[in-house]
Amino acid sequence: MKISLVFLFALTIILFACQNNDAKKALTEKENYELTKKNLRDREIKNPQNFLTVSGNNKHNVIGQMVIKGIVANKATVAVCKAPVLL
Repeated sequence: MKISLVFLFALTIILFACQNNDAKKALTEKENYELTKKNLRDREIKNPQNFLTVSGNNKHNVIGQMVIKGIVANKATVAVCKAPVLL
């Protein structure tokens, strides 16, 4: 009786010791990914001039007004710049 109880106890310890930690690892990787994404977004929002490029040209139309045509490109990977103001 004591031998079967000890055997059952040892078997229980072995089963819990061999538990797969893939679920914990996947959760940790997801948390790290979300944290990295948040940090990148914060950096892109704080310094938008590092991630926005402007190109264009200007000309005068028939009545003498200056016409400016240009493109604003966002190279940020996470942050979105909805209404940039050009000075």
